[in-house]
Amino acid sequence: MYIYETHIHTSACSGCARSTAIEHIDKAIEVGYSGIILTNHFYGGNTCIDRKLPWFDFVDAYRKDYIIAKEYAEKHNFDVIFGLEDGYGGGKEMLIYGIEPEAVMNEPDYPKMNLKEKSEFIHSCGGIVSSAHPFRHRSYILEPDTPPDASCFDAVEVFNFNNADEENDKALLFCIENNLLPISGGDSHIITELGGSGIVFNHRVKTEAELVTALRERDYKLVMRDKIVHINDL
Repeated sequence: MYIYETHIHTSACSGCARSTAIEHIDKAIEVGYSGIILTNHFYGGNTCIDRKLPWFDFVDAYRKDYIIAKEYAEKHNFDVIFGLEDGYGGGKEMLIYGIEPEAVMNEPDYPKMNLKEKSEFIHSCGGIVSSAHPFRHRSYILEPDTPPDASCFDAVEVFNFNNADEENDKALLFCIENNLLPISGGDSHIITELGGSGIVFNHRVKTEAELVTALRERDYKLVMRDKIVHINDL
């Protein structure tokens, strides 16, 4: 059994995070994870990387924490996979899996893209797009109960450790109705939030491409606080 946390923020890139990538890795190993996906806030979200930097330099600064984390993890037989969380308007956010940082680094028009354009771009790079906590109620989210445009997404975060049960329930219903891939994530900004979420695979997943393949095979389980459920039983 290989457990991966799918939604992690670190203090080097996300303005709202309180723990470093190294601290997250140490804690994840302690509580039994096989790997993590780093999904720091990107250009359209609460990043702490200077947006005034030239595009190449901005993405390069963003990926440095991922490189540090990956090199540290390799010494501990632990997997770190690149991802990102980006906003697309009105406080709504998406999680992007399956691409390498160079993909966005080489696309300077990325910040100007709308949701549909970003989705098409990510797909052209072999990645997948997941709706992050789609029905979350927060002051910064303008229309929390408005469903996402399902045509732009491959997956839905049906369980977010920091969401209310009713918010997660709405996300699960939306996922099932649109035949999308279900995801469980901790949305961890501090290491005390690790341990009650993630995805369980039957085999190790080491790369961004392997993650996409494993998800599309639809043979995995979700960690949902105190239970582990196969996606076919949701």
